[in-house]
Amino acid sequence: MCAGGDVRRVVSLARDPSRALEACQFFTTEYECDWALAGMRATQVALMDGIVMGGGVGLCAHGRARVATERTRWAMPEVKIGLFPDVGASWFLTRLGGEVGTYLGLTGRAINGRDARDLGLATHLVPSARVPGLVEALLRGPGAQAVAVCDAAEEAGRGELGGGAGAGSLPPRGDLGAAFAGDSVRAILARLSERAGAGCAWSREALDAMLAASPLAVHLTLRMLREAEGIPTLRECLAMEWRLACQCLLQEGTDFVEGVEAALVRKDGRPAWRHEWPARWRETGRVDPPGEGGEGIPPGEAVPRAAVDAFFAPLSVELPWPRFARDGRSGKSRM
Repeated sequence: MCAGGDVRRVVSLARDPSRALEACQFFTTEYECDWALAGMRATQVALMDGIVMGGGVGLCAHGRARVATERTRWAMPEVKIGLFPDVGASWFLTRLGGEVGTYLGLTGRAINGRDARDLGLATHLVPSARVPGLVEALLRGPGAQAVAVCDAAEEAGRGELGGGAGAGSLPPRGDLGAAFAGDSVRAILARLSERAGAGCAWSREALDAMLAASPLAVHLTLRMLREAEGIPTLRECLAMEWRLACQCLLQEGTDFVEGVEAALVRKDGRPAWRHEWPARWRETGRVDPPGEGGEGIPPGEAVPRAAVDAFFAPLSVELPWPRFARDGRSGKSRM
């Protein structure tokens, strides 16, 4: 559903200061599409039979019927390219409970179809072999019965997803809640480091994933998710994400351009992030709790709070409001 060509185009525009506003228009159009899908009166059926990541999640997450299979690989891996989970992720990740959304957002971890069904990110779990028949049944029947048709396909395929194909792979929710609670990235890393040192495999994987991601993007994502917990509507969450996405294009030295170029243009996998994790953390996998440190390790966060605050400040230029953010207003945005 998404292979990265879209963000590569955006970054090519953002590299040219005279076209930065054109780059911002991409996010305006994308988020307006997500908002339109969320408000569709007709039933939308998303067949998530394979890779569903980033912008692809935005095309699926807001519809009434979201069908996963044993081939589904669902992820919001934006922190790996210096961005944050968007397309409404601040809304749906924070509604998963038990810090599962924080875990998925900060690590970019991919989950399978069973996990997606259990979390409510998918509404149905159907064997991949039954998808062609499901499509035929959907095309034959009236749209009002689409959800019932998906219900019947799931029931017919129940028991066919044996072994690992039908099993979830997420860590226990209680463990995720203990590890990913709070507003401090460093505290989360320290708890994962302690658990990893005691032999916890999923904690080691999560720690390695976060330390391989953009430090700025990880800190920005945690702040966004905590802000979203107090935001009551998808519309307002999308408005926040739109402002953050524009800041990622308009601010000088943000990680988004560098992350995309390292992953999709140069393809060297060696981004030069604006901020760096302490070398000892990366080399040893041992992260000091907040307030502790040592030689070359500051006692606070790896990214200054002011650098994150800047993303939540008003935009430096005037831009047209996205449709979902106008709320009866007209004119330009300086959100």
